Amino acid sequence: TIVKLNLNVYLLYWCGHCQQMVSITDELDNNYLISQYNINKINCLTSGFLCYKQRIFEFPTIQIENEEGVVLYKYFGPRNKQQIQKWLQTISK
Repeated sequence: TIVKLNLNVYLLYWCGHCQQMVSITDELDNNYLISQYNINKINCLTSGFLCYKQRIFEFPTIQIENEEGVVLYKYFGPRNKQQIQKWLQTISK
C-alpha cells in the first residue's frame, strides 16, 4: 500500500493571502502531482491547538507532513501556483 503524504495548508479564513492560497490549492487539487498528497486546509481559528503544536505562527503556511504529523518539507517561496507546483516537483523526485 502506498502511503500518501499530507500537504497541509495552515490558514485563517479572514486573511486575504490565505483566501488566495485556498484558491491555489483548489487548482492544485486537479494536478497530477497532487495524487501523491492528501490536501488538508486547516483553519487555525477552529484548530488552534494543532496549529500551536505544529508551531504555525505565520499565515498561510504550507508543509508536507507524514501520517504522524512530522514535518518533512516547509514551503518558503512565492505564493503562486507555478512556484508551488515547481516546489512539489522538486521534492517529489
